[in-house]
Amino acid sequence: MAVDPVKSALVAIGDHGGFLGLGKHQHALLATRWHVALRIDRKNLSASHIEVAVPIASVEIDTTEARRIAGVSPSLPRHSTPTGLQGLAVVRELRFSSEKITFPRRKTEETIELAGPEEFVLTGTLTVHGPSLNAKEIVPITIPGTVEPAENGTFRFRGEFKISQTRLKIQALPKDEVTIRFDVQTQVETVVASGAFLQL
Repeated sequence: MAVDPVKSALVAIGDHGGFLGLGKHQHALLATRWHVALRIDRKNLSASHIEVAVPIASVEIDTTEARRIAGVSPSLPRHSTPTGLQGLAVVRELRFSSEKITFPRRKTEETIELAGPEEFVLTGTLTVHGPSLNAKEIVPITIPGTVEPAENGTFRFRGEFKISQTRLKIQALPKDEVTIRFDVQTQVETVVASGAFLQL
């Protein structure tokens, strides 16, 4: 199933405490181009699979659009410490691949057909790929969120989770813990072929 690039967003938000708490502010990273393989089993959502790949070259930091979508202050404090993507210089791509999707309010064997918003938990791995696309670091991860039916048989996936940059062996933002927030809206289209990726 295809993803609607206009209604979808993927951002990372990091805090910057400042000296003695002074000048505390947030940084926002926006993925402007990412790839999604989304296979939805309409009769049994538990059998669905999601894979997301983010090329680091597509990431923008603290742009007006990034800060707007992340929901942080439109501008940085005048004396804020500049930050950049130097810590990601050895990274070419971040890739998440789901191993299973569960629905806490449902029985494991229950067939799930959405009638309204439904909580889900994605279990999988987040892989950091180096410049040659070798697997630099593979981290098990659990992602909570909600999925709900939208117009014309489409779906909307939303959620957020926190990840330690240390676990990924990268340091792009001053504070180690980063919040990842996603809002993914599918669009009416035929199911993608096995192994294919859709580019936003």
